[in-house]
Amino acid sequence: MTKNSFISSFRAHLVIVSILGIFFAGEIGVRLQNFGLSGITHWKRYDPSPLADTFIITPVENPSIKFRLKPSLNTYFRGAPFSTNGSGFRDRPFSISKTPGTKRVAVLGASMEMGTGVRDEEAYSRQLQKLLDVSHPHKFEILNFAVGSYNYEQLVYYYEEFVAPYEPDIIFIPVGLSQTDEWNLDQTAPEGTFLGNGLPKETSALVKIKDLLDLRKKIKSFSFFYLLLNNFNSGFSQAYLSPWPRRTPEISLKTKTTPLEPNKKTYRTLLEDFIEKRHEESIRVILVSLKRPKEGALVNFLKDKENLESWIRKQKECYFIDTHPELDDKIDLWDCIYLGDNHPNAKVHRLYAEVIYKHLLSILQKPEFENKTYGQR
Repeated sequence: MTKNSFISSFRAHLVIVSILGIFFAGEIGVRLQNFGLSGITHWKRYDPSPLADTFIITPVENPSIKFRLKPSLNTYFRGAPFSTNGSGFRDRPFSISKTPGTKRVAVLGASMEMGTGVRDEEAYSRQLQKLLDVSHPHKFEILNFAVGSYNYEQLVYYYEEFVAPYEPDIIFIPVGLSQTDEWNLDQTAPEGTFLGNGLPKETSALVKIKDLLDLRKKIKSFSFFYLLLNNFNSGFSQAYLSPWPRRTPEISLKTKTTPLEPNKKTYRTLLEDFIEKRHEESIRVILVSLKRPKEGALVNFLKDKENLESWIRKQKECYFIDTHPELDDKIDLWDCIYLGDNHPNAKVHRLYAEVIYKHLLSILQKPEFENKTYGQR
């Protein structure tokens, strides 16, 4: 080997080692910033993998649901203690039958409602329960049925199969201020596959080799620094919009939508059918819009909010709680679980509970909630 080639090889290796060193130093720095020394000493506890790439979920035979939370978990997710009850819900143990005279509220949704990155007792459903226990003891049960990464189709079918047996009187469903556009129900994983590594997939040798060589996926499974860089690269304005359009950007109001096929149901019509069925069962539906960190100011959504409220008024006994007006100046971009992730922290969940508590009590005073048969099915 000549002197020049040796120097070139040395420089190339030095560049690679330098890049790896910078990346490792960045990862150490981000973990210390977000979690303190525990982020280093308990490395695997702090895993930035999406829910669908973890062992926390289990497959469901219904192809419209795909997966749900595993029962009886006692683990960590996104750095926070995470547990489920024996039925596979992120909540305390509760029975199918409810106490007479008690109104049961089912909280449906995805990662924000599930409480990603906060302790079990810090999720807004638990904090709302505490507020109601003080003012209306033994009158309400707030039950968290949310599952991270769900979309509206999964949410509706999940309700029918797993939540309906608990006979809720009120249902909370999340909604973004730009979600009233039509969403095609065809936007699902291909037949025979599931979302994420933790679920059944193709098992061909080619796919296995591809997974082994998927360095990007491996880095994402442990690196908060990579997550932070990726979010900066994507742009804060696009990466931190409302959670539902962000998960399915190809059908978001912010991007060009996929043309609808004839006779295909949309998420809008799916929700309309869902609300209509619940009305026939004397179950009230409340749509809840949660203000999230790194989201644009309320003024940016006023037109979409107007359209949403117009659509809600057309539904039978459907109500709307919008947390944006009261929280617009109380939540900033630092109120997330950690730098590089837009899920709200415990402080924000407490604010959610306080706002929802006030509006829920106001809704319950409406004449239709005075029906003597309501809550006594």
